[in-house]
Amino acid sequence: MLSQLIKTSLEQSVQQVFSSMTAAAPEHLTIALEQPANPDFGDYSSNIAMQLAKVLRKAPMAIAELITAELGQQEAIKGLLQRIEVAAPGFINMYMNWQEWANHSFELPPGNGNKVIIEHTSVNPNKSMHRS
Repeated sequence: MLSQLIKTSLEQSVQQVFSSMTAAAPEHLTIALEQPANPDFGDYSSNIAMQLAKVLRKAPMAIAELITAELGQQEAIKGLLQRIEVAAPGFINMYMNWQEWANHSFELPPGNGNKVIIEHTSVNPNKSMHRS
């Protein structure tokens, strides 16, 4: 849910950059949003600026700055991102404000009267906990 919210905001920011540059966005533009293995690179990261360098005929770092400026204006993620950084050669690294996310209220989708199955995981008390 969180990654989809950020990806949607990133997609809207890219569209805004295309609009502000009066350039046509490619039809099949895939915006990758990743969770870097190294936490120094943020909670989420995207290389979209490097993908757009040839299309927009600008340096990836300049494109990343434009996208970052637009992303900071997105209402859907206001306050959820603690900071957004641009890293060479054009990565956009996003750091979450986890406290704000924890306080975020969520609306349940409307029910249709059918049964719902909710599953959860349980830690094995005979083994140590670990992240996969």
